[in-house]
This record gives sequence, C-alpha cells and structure tokens, in this order.
Amino acid sequence: MQQSYRLSKESLLTLPTRAGSCIAVESGVIWFTAAGADIVLGRGHSYQLAQDEALLIQALADTHFSLRSEARTPNLPLRLANLFGRNKLLSH
Repeated sequence: MQQSYRLSKESLLTLPTRAGSCIAVESGVIWFTAAGADIVLGRGHSYQLAQDEALLIQALADTHFSLRSEARTPNLPLRLANLFGRNKLLSH
C-alpha cells in the first residue's frame, strides 16, 4: 500500500509507520527522527524503517513524499539493523 503526502515548508505531520515501510521523497526536503537518528531526505532519496514507530515529519521546503508499506515483517537486514540500532539511507 502506498500513500502520498504534500507538505508546505515548515509544516509538521505525525505519521504512524511499520517496520519495513519506505519513505520516498519526490520533491522538496523532509526531516524526521527514526530509531533515534535524525534523517534528512531530499528529492530522489528514500529511507526504509527498521521498526514500528510514529514519526514527526517536518517539511524543510514545499515537499511531496510517499510512504509505502509492503510487508508486516521486515527482511533480515532490517531486523539486524533494528537489533544493532542502525539503519541505512537508501538512494534511487
């Protein structure tokens, strides 16, 4: 399932997410904290979440992004990332 969001600059959005979900920015820039790390994503970048959590997302510019939830259970690398407190930035 994929949902699209549009935020104007300086807007805030609280978004519940599941492990394995992927946030992809189509235009603009967003900032959020996931698994204790600050993440900034710009156009063409995405981030896959390692754990279930509610994200507070701030738009640093007018932004269009999507959230895709494909699986309830994350794959092995994401489970390991969650276990060791690490995740990685994915780039398209």
